[in-house]
Amino acid sequence: GGEITAVETDAGRIRTSTVICAAGAWSRSIGDMAGVSLPVDPLRRQILITEALPADLAADITHAVDVTGVVAEKKAAMAAHASQITEDSIFLALPDDAFAMAFGQEWYVHYGSSQQGAPYLDDIYAVLD
Repeated sequence: GGEITAVETDAGRIRTSTVICAAGAWSRSIGDMAGVSLPVDPLRRQILITEALPADLAADITHAVDVTGVVAEKKAAMAAHASQITEDSIFLALPDDAFAMAFGQEWYVHYGSSQQGAPYLDDIYAVLD
């Protein structure tokens, strides 16, 4: 009772005393299926890509919008979302000019658009006209 001795798989039974759940954000659900409490709460995070996008992803982008005029507000908004980014985050520690370089452009995909890849459109509202 309450002790792991084996795991049943499609390939048969594997005897073990340890199981590692590597389901990330879905670990709580996997634990529930197994009758085990795994106190994992998924959180949305900011992602910063520091290299060129692969060509197949870049081809889907339709818009590149310069938001450097509002990066101070963007940084403040990131700081206000403590459930998504900690106050000691490397992003918030960036000097203002580096933050503007990292977060001063936003990319969007307008599905159904005939525009594909560079040169990107810079007005996300133009499609509403």
